[in-house]
Amino acid sequence: MSGAVRTTPTAALEIVVGIAPLPVHVMQEAMAACNRLKLGAQWVSTHCGHTLICSHLSHLIPISRMRGDKITTEFIFGSNYMVETPSREEWINNRVRLDDDVVCFTDGSRNQRLTGASFYQLIGKNISLPLGTLCSVFQAEMYAILQCARSDDLCHRYSDSIAICTDSQAALKALARSLRPW
Repeated sequence: MSGAVRTTPTAALEIVVGIAPLPVHVMQEAMAACNRLKLGAQWVSTHCGHTLICSHLSHLIPISRMRGDKITTEFIFGSNYMVETPSREEWINNRVRLDDDVVCFTDGSRNQRLTGASFYQLIGKNISLPLGTLCSVFQAEMYAILQCARSDDLCHRYSDSIAICTDSQAALKALARSLRPW
């Protein structure tokens, strides 16, 4: 098949055929399984034996140390929010009204190196959240909305109407999509 004789070294055959050496392939599969289990919150590390693969993985691939944004499935049978996107005409003609008890504004942004999120509540609270170097703008936008909704000032307002305004159409569409039944 490869034109090699039976005395050809295995390493040379692996290079000719394009196959990774067995120890490299086994390590690659072990690291992939470790990363998959970590992202699914199923990895249990005892810091000995085969669980040391996680430390090798984080040393060789630093991005693997980040928390994953995989969200475990959670069934919520009643959504107590709605997503409204005013039309361009409403914005141009200044017909967007916010008659809610509390109005908040959120934003996520990224420059060449760093990402951040923030939210501002008209009751006078302004929070900035640094998110490091590996976060996307969409993740920052969603995180700002989440942290605004989870803030102590809003969590105890059970009967109040709260408006959280964002400039991210992608975040609004993601939130609206989660309202639809599967």
